[in-house]
Amino acid sequence: MSHPIIEEVEDRGVVPEIFLLSLCFRNFLDEHYASLFAEISSMAVLKRAQTSMGALSYLKGHIPSAIIVTDEGLTIPKNRPVLDRVVAYVKGGGLVILGMHMPSFAKGDAINR
Repeated sequence: MSHPIIEEVEDRGVVPEIFLLSLCFRNFLDEHYASLFAEISSMAVLKRAQTSMGALSYLKGHIPSAIIVTDEGLTIPKNRPVLDRVVAYVKGGGLVILGMHMPSFAKGDAINR
């Protein structure tokens, strides 16, 4: 059974686009989550940004079906413009998932800031 958001988008004849936000990308992410990425790729187009400039550029021109924050990159002060864009996306009704390496590598209460 697929996710209701994916079903809704598919019903409109549009392929969902999932944005992986990996501002502190580690090579082993793809190894650890290969089966998950393969499953998502069977239902949606996966896009990824590994730099703040890439993330801002993507988010300026796209509204993804969901954003998966894969690591602690949004908690780093220099990435504040990306965080602000992601918050605006959520306030506009967007879906953001914090997971994968995010809880393991975020320092202290950085997620709360």
